[in-house]
Amino acid sequence: MVNKQNLKKIYFQLQIILNQRKYLHNISKNNYLTILNLHRVSNENNPFYPSLTTQLFEELLKFITKEFNVITFREIEEYRNSKKPNIILSFDDGFYDFVEYAMPLLDKYNISVNQNIIPSCIESGKPVWDVMLGDFLNQTSINIVNQLKFPNFKMVLTPNSKAQFGLALTHYLKNRPKEKREILWKQIDTVIQKENIELTRMLNRDEVIEISKTHEIGCHSYSHESMGIESKEFFENDFSKCQNYFKEELNLPLNIYAFPSGSYQQYQLDFLRESGIKHILLVNENYSTYDRYIYNRFTFYGNSISEIKMRALGWKRKINDD
Repeated sequence: MVNKQNLKKIYFQLQIILNQRKYLHNISKNNYLTILNLHRVSNENNPFYPSLTTQLFEELLKFITKEFNVITFREIEEYRNSKKPNIILSFDDGFYDFVEYAMPLLDKYNISVNQNIIPSCIESGKPVWDVMLGDFLNQTSINIVNQLKFPNFKMVLTPNSKAQFGLALTHYLKNRPKEKREILWKQIDTVIQKENIELTRMLNRDEVIEISKTHEIGCHSYSHESMGIESKEFFENDFSKCQNYFKEELNLPLNIYAFPSGSYQQYQLDFLRESGIKHILLVNENYSTYDRYIYNRFTFYGNSISEIKMRALGWKRKINDD
C-alpha cells in the first residue's frame, strides 16, 4: 500500500523530471534572486518543530552549488549581472545546531550564509516561545497537554495530530500581542518548569562572534515578536536594543534585519531603511529582485532529495517559460 509520504516523494520526483530545467530557465530569464529561509539543521526527530536532516542539507548544498552562484548579501552587487542564477541561504533564530551540524557542511562546500540572531535568546540561553512550545509538546504526555485551557481553542491533541496541533496552537498564540500571549503562556511555562523540559540550545555571544568570521550576521529582532501587531513604540524600542547589542556586545555592523514570522507594518520598512539597514528580509514565498532593498524569502523544508531540489527552485511559483 502506498502511503502519503511515498506519494509525496513520487510527486516531487516527477516535478524534478518535468520542471527542473523550466524553473532554472525562468529564474535566469527574469534575473531573479532566490533566497531560502532555513531554521534548524539536525537529525533530532521532533514532529512539533521539524528540522532539515544533515543528509538532506548536504544534498541541498550539492544541488545549489551546481545550479547557482551561492552568494551572500554583501556580494549582491558583484553578482547581480551573472549569467548563472544567484541564491542566498538565510538562517533565522540562531540555533546551536548551526555550529554543530550546518557549519561543517558549509565549510566542506566553501559556502557562506546569512544567520539572523535574536539577542534576547543569546542572553537568556533559551529559545523563543514557539520553539519552547515545540520542546514542551514533544516531551509532555498527551494527557497533560489536553488539560491546558485556552479561550476559543478547541483542538485536542492525539497521537495522529501532532504536527497539525502544534501548528494550530502556535498560530493561535502568535496572533496575540506579547502582553496577552504571556498571560496564556504562564500555564505552559508552569509545566515546563515542573517537568524539567529540555529546551533547544541556542548560540551564545562568543559563538556568534566566531561565526561572524565566516558568515553574515543579521538581526531577527531583539525579542522575536510579530511586529505586524505590535505598537510603534514597541517596534522602535526593540530595534534600538538590536542596534545597541550589535555595537556594544558583538562589535558588528547591523546591516541585515529579518522580520520575525515575516510580520511587519509598512512604515517599519522606511524606518529600518532610514536607520541604516541595507537588507530587509521578509518571507512572502517569492523570488526577489536586485532593484530593491526589501527581499522575499522561501520558507525551506523537505523530506526527500527531489522535494528539497524543487523547493530550492521556488516550487509553486508561477513560471513564464517561453
